Amino acid sequence: MKPIPTPHLIDEPQRFLLWSFDEAMPIIIFFLLGYMIQQVIICTAVGIVFSKLFRKYKDSRPEGYLIHLLNWHGIGVDRGYSVGNPFRRDFHS
Repeated sequence: MKPIPTPHLIDEPQRFLLWSFDEAMPIIIFFLLGYMIQQVIICTAVGIVFSKLFRKYKDSRPEGYLIHLLNWHGIGVDRGYSVGNPFRRDFHS
């Protein structure tokens, strides 16, 4: 089993248990869907498989590719840093 790196910098993605947040979302969504239709085990297994496929896809692309892809298609996505840019002087909208 590979060790999971802990974040050392502010800019690293947020984590939920063992997964990065974007890899954990399919598991959570499929779990909630399975709870609603009373098929928790099946839907959670589908969510885990989907999450593994998503990780494989994400690891085969350069960093920031998915954000670029969403921005390219008109879906504005911010990286979601917990701390703002320290070199920014104006904070007006």
